[in-house]
Amino acid sequence: MVVTGIFMAGIILFGFGLINQIIGLGHAGFIPKRLSPILLISAILFMGASAIPSSLGLYIIAFISILIYGSLSFLFWRSSID
Repeated sequence: MVVTGIFMAGIILFGFGLINQIIGLGHAGFIPKRLSPILLISAILFMGASAIPSSLGLYIIAFISILIYGSLSFLFWRSSID
């Protein structure tokens, strides 16, 4: 019971940090305007998927993490080339 609560609290806190990171990078100009809402919705879904009690929630969290951090990695890589 405690492990589940700690896991969900960690995911929610991490999700809020992820939202702040996306907003900050959007204001700094690293994230294009059209991609910013998609990443914000993904971060919100990331937080909500932790409430799914089956292993499907973990798969959703993993997929959304790849989506978010894959996009950010590509954007940082592209900005380093320019």
